[in-house]
Amino acid sequence: MKFLSPTWLAAALLFTVGCSAPDFMSPSSRNTAPATPDSSETSAPTPVAVTQAPTLDLTVIPGERVGEIDARTSRAELAELYGEENLTDEEVHVGEGLFEPGTTLDMGEGRSLSIIWSDETRTQPLEVRDLGYAWKLPEGIGVGTTFEELKTVLGTFELTGFGWDYGGTVFLEGTPLAEYDSLVWIRLNPADGAIAGNSEAFEAVMGDRMISSEDPNLTALDLQVDEIGIYLNPVE
Repeated sequence: MKFLSPTWLAAALLFTVGCSAPDFMSPSSRNTAPATPDSSETSAPTPVAVTQAPTLDLTVIPGERVGEIDARTSRAELAELYGEENLTDEEVHVGEGLFEPGTTLDMGEGRSLSIIWSDETRTQPLEVRDLGYAWKLPEGIGVGTTFEELKTVLGTFELTGFGWDYGGTVFLEGTPLAEYDSLVWIRLNPADGAIAGNSEAFEAVMGDRMISSEDPNLTALDLQVDEIGIYLNPVE
């Protein structure tokens, strides 16, 4: 049996160490997972700003404007303000069987109205009428305002008798809202069912004549504001 010399054995050991696996094959390099960012350093997503729709202006200023509609608002501008899908061109009844060229705006929830134009071109509004209950004068008067609420604002006033097209029209002359005279008209009517239960009181306040708001027959009829109209370009 041959024995290896110490010198030869040392050389063999050095050769084995020199031929060991390279770094990229070492267990430490094969099993190390890629570095992940610290969750504490991850930036939060930027909040997205939510744009809210502007609040609809439902204020009525007699002689000046109804919402965004004023004396210079054309049919084309009306569509830009409120959307073509909410408009309908039609003949609007103005009383006594007469009709005028008009446009109806209906946005639901008491926000409807009708515009009567000065001519067929629909470039200048003459009057705004048929206001829904959401539209209000600065004093809070609107469709649905009760007789008692109206008297709180106006005090004693006069109105026309009932039973014709202009029945129940309020006269503002001599009241705190006298400045609105000829700029706005307000019309009262009995509540549903009030006439049937108080026929005598109704007959007592019928006809083309003036009646005081202090007439006791009016109290029994449960009156409320039924119509409001605003003149934007009144006829001279």
